[in-house]
Amino acid sequence: MKRKYIRNFQDFFAQNSEKRNWGNTFKNLKEKGYQGIEIPVQFSIERNQLDPFKTKNRHGFDYVAEIYTCGYPIYSSDINAHLDSFKKGIDTALKINPSVINVHSGRDCWTIDQTLEFFTKVQQFQEQLDVPINHETCRQRSLYNPYITKLVVQNCPNIYLNLDLSHWVLIGERLYDREKDVEFFEAFNTIKQNTRQVNARIGSVNQIQVIDPGYDDEILKWYDQMWKEITQAQEIKGQNSFYFSCKFGPEPYQINYLNRKKQAAKDIIKSNDFMLAHLMQNHK
Repeated sequence: MKRKYIRNFQDFFAQNSEKRNWGNTFKNLKEKGYQGIEIPVQFSIERNQLDPFKTKNRHGFDYVAEIYTCGYPIYSSDINAHLDSFKKGIDTALKINPSVINVHSGRDCWTIDQTLEFFTKVQQFQEQLDVPINHETCRQRSLYNPYITKLVVQNCPNIYLNLDLSHWVLIGERLYDREKDVEFFEAFNTIKQNTRQVNARIGSVNQIQVIDPGYDDEILKWYDQMWKEITQAQEIKGQNSFYFSCKFGPEPYQINYLNRKKQAAKDIIKSNDFMLAHLMQNHK
């Protein structure tokens, strides 16, 4: 199974992207070793930022299109509104001919029945598409905790995931322990069977995103072990490729101490490049 290391573009879009030389950006990322880019297409089209990614010259990159049902911040809790937003987001994503579409889906306030209704309808719609869809495990969203996520994939077996463990570590306020958190690992053993992408972002029990991902070896080892179990499960299933998304992002993920925005931007680039080098060494 081929591991593909991609770079999320949220921080680039937050920094005067209309003045950015995208050709130089692509070249720089390619030289570092990134194999793809993840583009928040709904926000991009609103700000006329999508044109550079419609070009036929993809610089050899895989494109992962990122969409958000009912936006960010989320403007509705209505299931039909989220379904309509999902379909419109897919239409927007297809404009850049992506290899994969990553979706922030639904709402955390829904009941189990509402969540399953939403994903059942999403699963039916996805059957019409030729491009793979992954649903991200994210706070505020339907898949904000592992136990609901387990129920979703059990009831909707063709719903596939982009697993962002940093969200679950934060809401659980712990790095889950195999002896103490048996229920979590029971859920995880089901979830990993449907996981085709991970966000390679390191979070702690108090921060969604640490400033220096290489600072605490024990935290990094925990994430590494979880990611290895996921990729092993996918290899056994015969999956051809797997995406690691380097996704250290801007505020509110990045702590901006003393309003040092320029330094914060540099820290994000440094953290993502650290993760790329780490993944290339430890997740080949």
